[in-house]
Amino acid sequence: MSSAAKVPAQGPPTRPTSQLTAAVLGQPLSLAAALELIETLPLEPAEGVAGGERQASIWVGSIGYERHKSVDDFARLLANAGIELLVDVREMPISRRRGFAKSALAAALTAHSVEYVHARSMGNPKAFRDLYKSGKISEGRAAFEDLLTNNRIAELRELSQTIQKKRSALMCVEDDEDVCHRQVIFDALRTEVGLDLEVTRID
Repeated sequence: MSSAAKVPAQGPPTRPTSQLTAAVLGQPLSLAAALELIETLPLEPAEGVAGGERQASIWVGSIGYERHKSVDDFARLLANAGIELLVDVREMPISRRRGFAKSALAAALTAHSVEYVHARSMGNPKAFRDLYKSGKISEGRAAFEDLLTNNRIAELRELSQTIQKKRSALMCVEDDEDVCHRQVIFDALRTEVGLDLEVTRID
């Protein structure tokens, strides 16, 4: 009894390399040429996968208290703006204005469910503040920027983590952040830490 001849199993039909490279790379290439081309392509992680997701912008408020007479109204303004954490960036959290020194301000904010933290490392030293006050804004900014970028990077990163955990606002004395060191802090968070910041004035 003769046995039937075995027919070899057939796999899926194969396509020429040139046909595949034309479909994927847009031009017919030999295998060697295709591999050479692939080596030159930049490898960028796709959005939505680990390491390739775009960082969402971080919202942060900016406020100075010089126009505010009532600390209770000031605290209520922050609460109404949805602020959960006020970061005081004065070097010395004292004030001749009633209610705006550290303890009194923290108490007023707590009454409106706003947390208070004093970030002394983000304070502007007196010598640099004097430059601002004398109208030498650019010199004051440059001096404080040099201090932040050369001596306080770790503190900047700590601030970055803080403001990403809660809806936060940075506070100093000056109403206009352009004449206040807050602006330098915001810029340093962008350039030195890499945060995509959306800064909103609260008034």
